[in-house]
Amino acid sequence: MGDKGKTYLRYGLAALVLLLLFPCAKRPSAHRGDGFPGSFVKAGIDLDFAGKKTAPLETGYNYELLHDFARSGNFSLEICVPGKDENLLDSLREGSLDLLVLHLSDTLSTDGLLVSIPVDNNTVWAVMDGKYERISEINSWLSAYLSSKGGKELRNRFFRIYNPRKLVSMGRSSSTASPYDSYFKESSKALGWD
Repeated sequence: MGDKGKTYLRYGLAALVLLLLFPCAKRPSAHRGDGFPGSFVKAGIDLDFAGKKTAPLETGYNYELLHDFARSGNFSLEICVPGKDENLLDSLREGSLDLLVLHLSDTLSTDGLLVSIPVDNNTVWAVMDGKYERISEINSWLSAYLSSKGGKELRNRFFRIYNPRKLVSMGRSSSTASPYDSYFKESSKALGWD
């Protein structure tokens, strides 16, 4: 066997040993230690892409997802968006944020962070490096919620139902003006508006 074959064999054996040992390692529960439940979480949404706020529906969608995540984990949530010269990636790295929603293209600059599975075609959630319980909890929740009935309804509310150009081109109309209709209707009643 040549030197190249020995190298492949050596790396292959090392990988096999790691695969055999890894399942035996003790893994902490996602609901103990550094996980989210029972605590206060400060999250940020930074979907600024190429200097433009191009993702209003993705922002609203992730805002709703974060609230559903907080309700399911029984923790308090504060969500912030970046100020004019504020960098929320730095805030996350410094520990002043616990979780950050970012554009998938921004994951190239996520050194020192752990990134979730994709939330939709454009976004992911990130936590500080070393917060394995948190990213595990996020990924487990996202996997279950996004495939659930409630997750599919939320996604439809933001990305499928509200597309006025498409409806008009098809000669159809809708009683839904935007994904935020329920909030407008609730507020208009309180104000006495039709």
